[in-house]
This record gives sequence, structure tokens and C-alpha cells, in this order.
Amino acid sequence: MQEQRRRKSKKAGPGIARECRFDIIFLMNQTNRYESGQIVAPWFLFDQPKRFQIDPQLSKDLYVEFATRGERNPEQELALSDRLYNQYLKGSDYKRGFQTFLNLCATISEIHRPLQKQNPFNKKRSVAVMNGVMATLAEQVTMDTAEQVPDSYVKNLVVQAQMVEGAANVYDVWFNPKLYILQNSLRRWKEQYKIMDEMKKRVNVQVEGSTKEDFAQSADEIWQETLENQKYGVKTCYFDSPMFLKGENVFYVVDGSMGVDDKVVQQSFLPDIEAVVCIGKRPTKQIKTEVERREQKKKGVTVARDSIYIARGDAFEFFPVFRDGQISSVPVGLFPLSRAFEKKGMGKEYEYWRMFMMMRLHDLVVSTDQVGKYPSIDVFEWDAIKKEKSGFLGLKGKQHQLDYKKLVLPRKVPPEPEEKPETAPAAEKRFVDKHNVTWFKRKLPQGYHATERAIQYAAEHDLLLSEGETIVREHERGNRNPVAEKPHKAVFNSKTFQ
Repeated sequence: MQEQRRRKSKKAGPGIARECRFDIIFLMNQTNRYESGQIVAPWFLFDQPKRFQIDPQLSKDLYVEFATRGERNPEQELALSDRLYNQYLKGSDYKRGFQTFLNLCATISEIHRPLQKQNPFNKKRSVAVMNGVMATLAEQVTMDTAEQVPDSYVKNLVVQAQMVEGAANVYDVWFNPKLYILQNSLRRWKEQYKIMDEMKKRVNVQVEGSTKEDFAQSADEIWQETLENQKYGVKTCYFDSPMFLKGENVFYVVDGSMGVDDKVVQQSFLPDIEAVVCIGKRPTKQIKTEVERREQKKKGVTVARDSIYIARGDAFEFFPVFRDGQISSVPVGLFPLSRAFEKKGMGKEYEYWRMFMMMRLHDLVVSTDQVGKYPSIDVFEWDAIKKEKSGFLGLKGKQHQLDYKKLVLPRKVPPEPEEKPETAPAAEKRFVDKHNVTWFKRKLPQGYHATERAIQYAAEHDLLLSEGETIVREHERGNRNPVAEKPHKAVFNSKTFQ
């Protein structure tokens, strides 16, 4: 049987054949170990996770946060995760850290369990908070250990998750999503650290002579200006960034919901996410968000795992941007991305990068007429990575330091107020009935590109988009319902559609 599977897998190519063969032999070897009593099925990478007694005050505070009604409190969830991490995970090597993480997941779930029956009306929120705390813990332990973990161990995590998924015991099955969280977080941090190392080489000249506080202040001021003068919602698009990314990687921008329509998945996201910045391969197909849900029911218990793919998986890093200007590394919990940069001694580089992301988002949502007056970010980035030829035959190069303030200062100045004609007295104010507006073209800021979805929609309406243009779909305008006797307050929806 083993040889038969090996022959079949060879048709897919030598690289895939080796991986398939490894998995099959590996699983067979683990089966032999089960029979010999060396390990407990279906666990081979870890001991079966077990609950343990944590600090009573911490347990009480977790329970209170789970039971609290209203909107989630990201800062409080982060504080609880930090306390758990500092007491039980900090300083652990990756093997012991991952085992303790799984034990903590079991313990946190046990603290939450009574709420499932006592407070059914608040169940969705309490489950989202519990998952947010667990996701933040996973970010913390994988961020600290990603560079120590061999790639082979990440593959073993996938095998362990698959084996747990097929277990007979529902308690074991429950850990399947947690194992996938670990391996996904590890893959992301491994890739992110590579990007950060490359970024440091490319911007080291540009950050000289300025402080982290200088860049942070500029980023905050631009973001505040963005929120106060936003004209459009975030439109899904992508852009090149030669100063921060190399090769075929680009930045994607999607709205705060990540383009997810599924209400169940949206409930797991934190509130006040204004946009999500992603890193991924240059898109070759339609940019859209897809959600894959896997559910398994055993003995009345449902275990679900949702996977979100942007641009069919081409996007591999996701950074939610919150209304207060913070950037997280995960949408279901607040884990400041700055911590990873600080760990690598790159606090200044992080604020420099955040400042540029704030400018990019600013140009995407404010008036396009205003954006046309600003110096080009694209030109600045390309100039920043150019090297002046020098030395014998010009073979050696030296980067120029450019003044970033020429980009920042114009974007920090509020736009001049438009002259408005005199309006009629309030008593004579007219209301416009709600009506449908047909599609129309919209100009994108320089350097941004329409998605394949927008291009396809335009083609369906016999419209050819020029470079730097997108299309806004049909939508409703007006501030009064025609069938109502009295005018109602207009509701402005800032979300744009693709």
C-alpha cells in the first residue's frame, strides 16, 4: 500500500512526491509507537493537553471579561493575554511554550464554560473574547520562537492537526483549530522576519538623523487628518513599494471587514478596524476574499475552523489598522505589530514604515483632487533605493538620504474649505427622495491599481477602464424615504463596493 501511494504521488512531481512519502511513512511509524504504548493516540508532537490551576485573580478577571456585555475591549483583552504570557509562557523554548499554550487553551475554555448556559444572550461576544485571548497568546509565543523553530517542525504541526481532527474523542478534536493557529502564526512570523530583515537594509539610510518619536508623531498626525477628511471608503487595491518590499511582493489594502460577508466570521473581528494592510504576491487573478469553513460535530459539540484567503491565498500577511492608529498582527485580537520590530531592534524602522502606510491610506480615501497636489510617494520610494554610481567604473553604489518631510507636511495640512453657495433658510430646506445612482468611474490615487473584479464589472457594462481608474457600482442616494410622511435623518454609508 505504501509503495502504491508513493508511485501515485510521483506523478505530481519530485517535490510533492517526497513530501507525500514523508507524511505516509511518518504516520505509519507513529501508529507503531501507539501500539507499543510509547505515546497516546492521536498525540505524538505533544502530550495530550491538560487543564491546570492558574492564578485565582487572573482566572476571575478572565471570567469577568468573558461575562461583560457590550463591545469588546481590545486593550483589556491584550492586558489579560500579557498576564497569562508573562506568568506561564515567557522564556520558554518553543516545544515547552507550545505545550503550555495548548494547556492554557484548555484552561481558558474551562473558565468560559459556565457562561455558555448562564448567559446565552452574550455567548457570541464571550466566545469572540475567548478566541481573541487565545489568538493573541499564539501570536506572542510564535513571535518569540519563530526563528528557533525548524521548518520540519511546522510540517509536523500540520500532521498533528490532521491526526487530531480525525480523533474519536471530541476533547482531542477541539484542539484542531488551535494547532492550525500555531502553524499559521509560525509561517507568518517566519516570513515576516525575512521581510523585516530586508526592510532594514533598504531603509537604514533613510531613518538616519531622525528619531522613532519623529516618525511616530508624523504617522499619528497624518492618520488624524485622514479620519477627519475622509471622502471615500477603503477600496480594495494593491500597490508596489520598492523601498519596503522586494521582488514580486506588493501591498494590498482591503476594508476593515477584509471583504468578508459572513456574519459569523465578522463577529470574531475586533471593532474599530478601519482597514487591513496585507503583503502578498503580485496578483495574477481576481482579488477577492474567500472564506473556507470546516465544521465537525461530535457528541453534540461543534468544532469549527475558518480560513480566510485574500487573492486566492496570494496575500500571506494581514495587518489590521485600528481607528486609534495602532497596527495589529491579527484581526481577531490586538497584538501590536510594533512588538516584533522592537524585538529585532527596529523600533525606528517600524514607525517609518507605519508613517508611509498612513500616507498610503490617506491618499486612498481623501479627495482625489487634493491627492493630485501632493508629492508622489511612488517617485520618492524609487528615488530612495537608487544608488549613486561611484568608485572604479561606477561599480560601487551609495544610497542618498531623502527628506521624508516633503511627503509628510502637505498631507498634514487640512484641505482648504470649499466655497459653498448660500443656502436657503432651514425652514425652506429641501429633502431629496432616495434614488438609485448608476455606476460611474472613479479616479484612484497615483500608483494604485483597480482590481480584476472592478475591471470585469466595467467590461460587463461595455466600459474600458484607463490606468488609475476604477468603477463604483450602482448604489442608493438620498435622505428621505418617499413613502414616509416626514423627512428622516440621512444615513451615510462610507463603505464602497467592488
